[in-house]
Amino acid sequence: MVSGMRARALFVGAFVVLTGCDDVYDLGSSPDGAVDAGVDGGVDVGCVEGCGHFVAPLASNGASALEPLDVLVLAGEDATDSSWPARVGSALSGASVERAVLGPFTDATRGNRGRWTGAVAAASTLELVFAAPLDGDARLVESGVRVAVVAGELVLDGAVVATLDGGAWYHVVVVSNGATARVTVNGASSSMAGFTLGGTLEVGDDDVALAWLAIGDAALDDAAVRDRFARLTGVRAAESGGDPVPVAMERGSSAFTDLVQGGARRLHRVGAHWPRLACRPDAPAESLVGATVCGYFAEGATTIVSPSIDTWARTNVSVAAGQSPSTAVPGFAVVSEGVGVHELRLAFGAEEERVLSFFARSVDGGALELDLGSARARFALDGSTPTIEGTLEAHDEDWGEGWRRVWLAADATGLGDVTLRLVRAGATDFAFDGALLHVAGVQLESNRRDPTSIGPRAADVLAYATVGNVPSVPAGRLEASVLVAGWPRLHDGTVVHFARADQVVNLYYSVTAQVTFAATGDGFVWNLPSEPIRDGRRIPVVATWASEGLSLDVRGVSDTRTAVGGVEAAALFDRFFVGVGGPSGELVGLVSDVSIR
Repeated sequence: MVSGMRARALFVGAFVVLTGCDDVYDLGSSPDGAVDAGVDGGVDVGCVEGCGHFVAPLASNGASALEPLDVLVLAGEDATDSSWPARVGSALSGASVERAVLGPFTDATRGNRGRWTGAVAAASTLELVFAAPLDGDARLVESGVRVAVVAGELVLDGAVVATLDGGAWYHVVVVSNGATARVTVNGASSSMAGFTLGGTLEVGDDDVALAWLAIGDAALDDAAVRDRFARLTGVRAAESGGDPVPVAMERGSSAFTDLVQGGARRLHRVGAHWPRLACRPDAPAESLVGATVCGYFAEGATTIVSPSIDTWARTNVSVAAGQSPSTAVPGFAVVSEGVGVHELRLAFGAEEERVLSFFARSVDGGALELDLGSARARFALDGSTPTIEGTLEAHDEDWGEGWRRVWLAADATGLGDVTLRLVRAGATDFAFDGALLHVAGVQLESNRRDPTSIGPRAADVLAYATVGNVPSVPAGRLEASVLVAGWPRLHDGTVVHFARADQVVNLYYSVTAQVTFAATGDGFVWNLPSEPIRDGRRIPVVATWASEGLSLDVRGVSDTRTAVGGVEAAALFDRFFVGVGGPSGELVGLVSDVSIR
């Protein structure tokens, strides 16, 4: 049966292929007939009726996926100190304040901060990709119409069209047809009065990172705008027999993602509805300059409290403004003062299982100890394994450039305060005046035993239509590549699932660390798990179903099961979900290379 628990997911990237292009289907193999849209070995052999197909790598994104518009195209990575060459149209003159600003992109897309001037012909469409200023006002574009960020709101000619979060990335398209205009922010559209775009052009400001500006004479309809947003964020299918754009790209808040860039894991904030891609090491213990895996990153909503460390009770310690792994996350310096024990205390609570996490960076040999009274863990912050006394979970992850993400989890038994105690030269009682730690992103989460990304945030949703994308036959083949972290969790996590009322076909990573292929419904039920895998490395998966039964191949180890497996997914379900939803909940990991043939 399908697990009813919401199992804590590990990092998993799933490659899903559903195959069913012919009446003949051998269990565990592709059916006879054409694959890859009718191409077999380079020969077009056609495609029999019912041969749906769908391929979405979900592993790369950025403005390089956007088709240029026809009047002006500026890419942030092209800017110099005094000129911004155009890929289409004429260059702008001005001055950069900061070039090559990294964003949540796997390609060469970079932001540019500065102020630029030029001229542009009359046009109807304006497209922008930018990171909003952390605070204050900033001009984006002015040319017949003024587009700016004012007090945290996106404003067009005085009309407020969206609320923005400081430091978050946004995709904005404005299309005017004279009398009216459509403004789309991260896929969400609204209407306003029309305007005339063109003439003198002023672009950018010192506090806004502008990665892409495109102006065109042809009006884009809503479908074209949504397609461009899916291309930019990396969730548009590369191949499809149906709609290549998700029918749902939703998250009702901004959120953070992380990518390995320049030998470090870097945090980036993206605005509401922006699907997140992340890139992480293919094993937590390996170097950040080694192999990485990129994929769609899905999380559900979770209860998060952010007790900023400057509000903790303290002894022989002061807290000042400090460093952070992200400009969008405030950082604090923990300063030792005088002689004795140097510590901060936070009410941890005892009502349920919970996890405390934060980013920490050592200064002048500083280390830390987290003490729950009945158990404690010491973190040297030098890459060594934390030392633990008592019963608790304690880990720290390398984020590069001296940063570690530290976390501690315990059950509800006997918990009171948590004490963060400074350590210097192996001692907790010492004399020292000065900063010993930088700390950022403190958060306390309930009903978990591992941390999620910095929050709070709403739940992610990514779903695609089945029509044309899923074969219209009672057989399927799913291939998946899954990457999950190697520590215990409380909940299962979805890789890919189809669901409707009490009917479900579900590939998920279970709380028992097994990749499981399960289904239940009218006339069909199965449950086929793999052996437990909890090593933090990529997990390739192949799952098939047909009238003869099931098969599941995980890292080359295969199992089969006789079951009623003749399910026609295209007839039962109108969409399928990636990384979240269904009986298993969010993966809290990466899903990549989703394909249906």
